[in-house]
Amino acid sequence: MRAGDINKVAPILSLLIHNAIVSSVQFAVTKCRTLSNRPQEPDFIASLTINFSADLFNILKAVFSKSKFSVTGVLSSKTFG
Repeated sequence: MRAGDINKVAPILSLLIHNAIVSSVQFAVTKCRTLSNRPQEPDFIASLTINFSADLFNILKAVFSKSKFSVTGVLSSKTFG
């Protein structure tokens, strides 16, 4: 894949990634409210690791269907409260 390939789809890629990040933040806030906690930095990192990683993989797979990707994250044992 070349830079030009990425630049051609940059606006949609940017929008999809932005929406995935917002969704991840909303998940952390909702999860913490359910647990009667205020979200803190580890909660947002956990949500990014759990949710955003999968979303990013799906975005890349959809936008660049002829390429192969692997997206992973590492999570600490203390998450969401």
